[in-house]
Parts: sequence; C-alpha cells; structure tokens
Amino acid sequence: MVLDEYNVEIDEIDQHHVGLIVRALRLIVLGRTLGEAQQLARAAIASRRQEGSQHSAQSAAALTGDSVTAVMSKPPEACPAA
Repeated sequence: MVLDEYNVEIDEIDQHHVGLIVRALRLIVLGRTLGEAQQLARAAIASRRQEGSQHSAQSAAALTGDSVTAVMSKPPEACPAA
C-alpha cells in the first residue's frame, strides 16, 4: 500500500489491532482499525515532513548566513537585541 508517497506494510497484530510500517521513515503506527492506523500514520508523516523542513531552514541559515532565518531558529533569549 502507498500512503502519502511512502510504501507502507500492513500487519494485522490481532483481531483488534493493525500495525503500519513505513520503513523509509523508520515509523511504526498501531491502530484499532486500518482507518485509524492510516490517520495516525498520515499525521506522523506530516510531522516528520514539518521537522525536516525546519531542519533544512536551519541548515540553510548556517550555510548562507541568513540572519532572519538564523534568528528564528534560536530561542528568544539567545537572539541579540536589534
């Protein structure tokens, strides 16, 4: 099965639980139904994508010296006063 562009393995654990495995993300999601597991997996994938984009922005700031992005990636107390 494919979910949000990732190959997903489905495993019926018992009569009341389903497991989804997204190997590319090293992600295992458990749900009471396939639908519930799919919803949880989609939320986890979205969260991983968001984390990845934030990490990319921080890396780009470090490489390009983009002070706005660099300041946004630091806690407020670490930012110099303008």
